[in-house]
Amino acid sequence: KGKNIIVYEGGESLRFDFHAIEEGVNGTLRLMKYLNMIDTAPETNEENRVIWSTSWVRAKHAGLFQPNVKCGQLVHKGDWVGTITDPFGEFKEEVHAHATAYIIGLNYSPVINAGDALMHLGLDNLCKLENAELK
Repeated sequence: KGKNIIVYEGGESLRFDFHAIEEGVNGTLRLMKYLNMIDTAPETNEENRVIWSTSWVRAKHAGLFQPNVKCGQLVHKGDWVGTITDPFGEFKEEVHAHATAYIIGLNYSPVINAGDALMHLGLDNLCKLENAELK
């Protein structure tokens, strides 16, 4: 219907993260104040970042996923972000970031299938600039 939307992602898969929920609500209230929909909203001391595009890092193999990064972290193209292994340690695959981006979502479920989303990457203007320079 030609309407714009904003999607907020925060916290971990399959868990309630009360800090992420509170930030989502407060961010929505700040946006509503900015749009003159309400008169007051909570202040923030945190740096705001506008994510213009996103992409997913997906598992090439099934197994056990162990991330070595955290939500909100900036990763650079090629950085090692986690490992997929089998339960017996006979198979090990390093997972690398395919772009410079911020981690905006992370799968903490240890058991993964081929094709599962391991992490969601968000690109702001600085990330887009660095990725363009890397090409």
